[in-house]
Amino acid sequence: MSLDDGLKSSNVSVQYTALKKLKNSIIGYEDVKLELVLTDLIPDLLNILAVGTEELQVESCVILASFASGNREVVSALLKYPVIPAVVRLFQPTAPNLHLPCLRVLCTLAKTNREFSVITQDSKLICTLSDILNYSSTPTLVVSYACSLICSLAFSKSSIRVLGGLAEPLTWQLHHLMRQYNKSSLSHIPLSVALLALAHIIPSQGAHSLLASRHHTSKPTGTIKNSLNGELFIDELLNLLRSDNAEIRLAAASLLASLQYYTTVPAQRDRLCNPLLPTLIPLLDESQNSVELFRVLAILCRDDIRLATLAVECDVIEKAAQVVFKADFRRWSNANVVAEALLLLAAIGLHQDSFRSIIIDKGVLKLVIKIMNLKVDRYHLMLRSDIKKVKVAACQVLRALSRSVNILRTSLTDVDIIDSIIDLLRQTPNKKINIDGVNSLANHESIGKSVKISSDQHEDDDEELDIKTSIMAAVCNLILDFSPLHTPIFEKGMIDLIIEDTYSSYSPLRLNSIWALTHAIYNIEAEQKVNILHKIGVRHLFELCYDQDIEIQEQALGFIRNFLCHHSLLHYLVDEVGADELFKLIEAKIKISKKHSYINILTSSIFILVHIATDEDHCNLIMQHQTILQMLVPLIVHSDPEVRTACVWLIINLTWTEVHGNAFKMQSLKSRAQVLVDLGFRRYLEERSRDLTLDVRERTKTALFQIDELMSL
Repeated sequence: MSLDDGLKSSNVSVQYTALKKLKNSIIGYEDVKLELVLTDLIPDLLNILAVGTEELQVESCVILASFASGNREVVSALLKYPVIPAVVRLFQPTAPNLHLPCLRVLCTLAKTNREFSVITQDSKLICTLSDILNYSSTPTLVVSYACSLICSLAFSKSSIRVLGGLAEPLTWQLHHLMRQYNKSSLSHIPLSVALLALAHIIPSQGAHSLLASRHHTSKPTGTIKNSLNGELFIDELLNLLRSDNAEIRLAAASLLASLQYYTTVPAQRDRLCNPLLPTLIPLLDESQNSVELFRVLAILCRDDIRLATLAVECDVIEKAAQVVFKADFRRWSNANVVAEALLLLAAIGLHQDSFRSIIIDKGVLKLVIKIMNLKVDRYHLMLRSDIKKVKVAACQVLRALSRSVNILRTSLTDVDIIDSIIDLLRQTPNKKINIDGVNSLANHESIGKSVKISSDQHEDDDEELDIKTSIMAAVCNLILDFSPLHTPIFEKGMIDLIIEDTYSSYSPLRLNSIWALTHAIYNIEAEQKVNILHKIGVRHLFELCYDQDIEIQEQALGFIRNFLCHHSLLHYLVDEVGADELFKLIEAKIKISKKHSYINILTSSIFILVHIATDEDHCNLIMQHQTILQMLVPLIVHSDPEVRTACVWLIINLTWTEVHGNAFKMQSLKSRAQVLVDLGFRRYLEERSRDLTLDVRERTKTALFQIDELMSL
């Protein structure tokens, strides 16, 4: 009887024999796996999963796990069939004997397929994992595989959010495992992976509960009934940092690093963080192939300059750089480790120039540029996602290094970087804002109100958009006017890609895109500015000024401020948007800034007025908006010196004249000065003549001189 006939047989014994024969024929034989997976074999196995006996189902899972551990071609062919849903359906709380074989299939697939996180949407899977973790009697190996699956799935915001529901049963299971470990170190196998699982998925509520609570009780549905003292739980974690087992030390450090992110008490953060570097840095010498090790170090160095400084003193830059230098960029076999090592360097480089200089001195920048310029040929198509991961990490290093003006001007000069960034932006999909079909500014009733963008509800679903956001963060610095790459960015057409992403449904990407454009237009020709504004659309620009994200508002207003640096463009903007809408925007932004202390929005709003006041006709428009002027009077004594400077500059421009012989013009200026005096500006200016900030003092002298000169006419 053929293998195919045996699998289709209605005789359980014959099917079992066929499954055994199949299992023995494929284990360790990749060519045989590929040959068989391309036949109609997989549907037969899935049919057995659906209707076979438990014994047959177990054997089928073993075989599917073997196929799942095959090479990329084998796995790609396997996943053309509904293997994952079939295994998830089998993975039920009521079938404990199938837990282990099902978990083996799911774990094997999850480690090689990032798209696999979609299974977290299946509530049955989450319920079964919760059931497994809730029982202290669950076999150790099943707990280990369950935690391993959680770790593999916890890489996107959407999956972490769903898996966060497992944090409580996982905490209880971990508490049980730590007690077992204290009695016998033989239980260390599930302990390390359980620690990592909780580190990856713990939500803010769960973290705050552990950090704040002295006594934690389990839910009535749980079966692990011991009380859990949060303080003692953390004490046990700290004790694990001294474990003889390196995996446990690293996993405990990972969970502590996750917890420290949520603490608001400096002493508590120090208690959690201080032992971590002495634990982690020696592990770098033992193994430089641990993704988790570099990930945790990056978190710590990113969040705390003190820890970053200690890491630099312990040669962490050198050790991370060596991992990148030793990377095999032909096989890309260690792409995950290389990416995390680059992210660690980026985290350290975010803080200060001295760290960036060390990174440059180690030769990292040259290698990063090499990575950015690597092309994906036909031999590497199946490794596209790994290559992309490393290139995005390289973008983060570029972003960190480009924070240094000196490095930006002297070292970041390779034009080919732009081509690589453009390729990455084009490879990454986007979601756009739904504007509800409104096609013109005049018809858009929400101008001047809070525009509700249909987006941020999607942000949990899009790891790809996080990637694009990181790329755009690097662009924000590379596009500055003094950067050698500023002109190539324009010449190679990247501006159109940046503009497109200002329409993204994902607010962090909208932010970085409008931020990049704000930098881009600062010091370019008027014609280029108009072209960019035309492509963005005035209507959309104003929507960004009313965005729900306050930082996006800041950058959109900054864009308008930089746009108006060219005197000739004032008429263009007023003609496009209308004076009433422009002043309505400014008034709304000043009002909300005064209420909530949005300094950057306030400063940009006033400087927009400063630019408007460079034109005589538009000066009169400002004077007609008494409400705005009244709001500005007390801002002359604002606590922020830039706000004070902006206010004084406005007074200077409103009272400035180059034509002293024109009696009609001078009388008009005198009337304007009188209004300013009546509103109280001069009285406040007198106080600023003794301002602690030199720039404010000097500008105040000019403003007072001009007002007094006009009033003496």
